Amino acid sequence: MRKLKRPSNLMAIDLGIHMPKPSCLGLVLSGGGVRAVYQAGFLKALAHYLKTNPIKIITASSVGSINGYILALTLNKISFEECADLLLNLWLERTFDNTFDSIGSLAFLRGLIFAAILHRKRTVIIPKKSILNPGPLLHLLDDLTDKFNSLRVSEEGLCAFGIMTTLVEEKLKKGVLFVQATERIKASVKKTGLYDIVYRSILTPRHCLASAALPTVLPPVLLDLEKNSGFFVDGGFVQNVPIDPAVRLGANEVLVIDVSGRTFWKNALNLPKDAKPSWELSNAEADGCLAPKRLLKEETLFPFGKILKEIIGSKKMRELGPIYPMFKIFERALGEDLAFEAASYVTLNPEFVREVAKLGFQRGLEMIPHMLNYSDPPSRATG
Repeated sequence: MRKLKRPSNLMAIDLGIHMPKPSCLGLVLSGGGVRAVYQAGFLKALAHYLKTNPIKIITASSVGSINGYILALTLNKISFEECADLLLNLWLERTFDNTFDSIGSLAFLRGLIFAAILHRKRTVIIPKKSILNPGPLLHLLDDLTDKFNSLRVSEEGLCAFGIMTTLVEEKLKKGVLFVQATERIKASVKKTGLYDIVYRSILTPRHCLASAALPTVLPPVLLDLEKNSGFFVDGGFVQNVPIDPAVRLGANEVLVIDVSGRTFWKNALNLPKDAKPSWELSNAEADGCLAPKRLLKEETLFPFGKILKEIIGSKKMRELGPIYPMFKIFERALGEDLAFEAASYVTLNPEFVREVAKLGFQRGLEMIPHMLNYSDPPSRATG
């Protein structure tokens, strides 16, 4: 595949076009599994804009936390263009073998077991073991952390990074936002009952993997709290698009890259727009979420499953590997097209990853005029 290069029309930005400067720009990265590569392509397209309109706050959930961590780790040390290239290349280099430390046959067997349990219980289960073990990915993130001398925040650059997680015991318990920041949230800001906030002097790759730990697919992660420790799983159970935390941390203008596909699934299943998934944590005492003064949101509405289906064709068992048993459950319940849509969250097929990165890059280029003009981009659904 050709490398994603900066188009010549972006050169105009370097030649003096005035760009409005947000007073405190926040970046919110949703969960979405492998589709997080779309975020990497999107940010690559915005590299010139974000170089002169720097991100001050990042909040992320689920796999978006891995993207957020890499950006937070590098933003205060290299240019945004270099950050975006590093992030994009990390995704383009992903394969099953360099991401997971799992024997294919054993992972497939666990996939069969968990698929049977899921089919019988039809609810979220929180097993200690999982289909996949992200050991190689953790080592890669640890190596990057050593290379860039740990994550640092500063008043002049990135000043806050927040990772949404979900604390579990026998079942999902409550949300916990782990935060590394130059200063704590002001006492005057209305508190939320939706999640607790835990401050850390340094956030690590383990916090990212905790946020990305989708039960049965990835294992829960043990993390320290203020007075004890606990096991944590996917932050998407609390807030998969953590805009509220970004505002609490001080962002008054927020760029959201939402690859969760929630609106797509509501449309596909004919659900009400305000419908909440049965697995999402709720809190009757939770206050309303805070909103920024200006919100610029990119939400993917098109079917990634269609791309995946065209790429792997009839070779489903070979290409989907350990998640094939889960695919069959979705296929029987929802049909083949929506089963491929579900598989698009967890399939590390190199050609699929490249195509999703290209989509993100193209959409990022389309977003630039709206960021320059302070206008809202139109939603787009294709396929």
